[in-house]
Amino acid sequence: PSLAAANLLQSSTNNVFVVTSEWDTQIGRAVRRMPSDMFESRIFSTQVGFRAAEPCTVTVAATHQLLTQILLQLSLIVVSTRDLRIATGTTVNDFTLSQVERCSA
Repeated sequence: PSLAAANLLQSSTNNVFVVTSEWDTQIGRAVRRMPSDMFESRIFSTQVGFRAAEPCTVTVAATHQLLTQILLQLSLIVVSTRDLRIATGTTVNDFTLSQVERCSA
């Protein structure tokens, strides 16, 4: 279903991102074929590899960790730049980020 959705979305936007178990998957190949002016890669890999029968918990845990790391990186950029803090109206501070980082380790 995800591959079909990605193919369908290609007709209306080039801004399709995918979270997958590894970089070289069917959906990854479909997204890599899409033209892009802004992003070199739109594939986020959990690096858990191919599993013939994978329990859902592994996928959920890996995806959660990946998205948490992306959030932390973006938040670090925002917190360290005064103009971005003002533009976003963020209430995130170094203490908050350290707590998120501690909980995700």
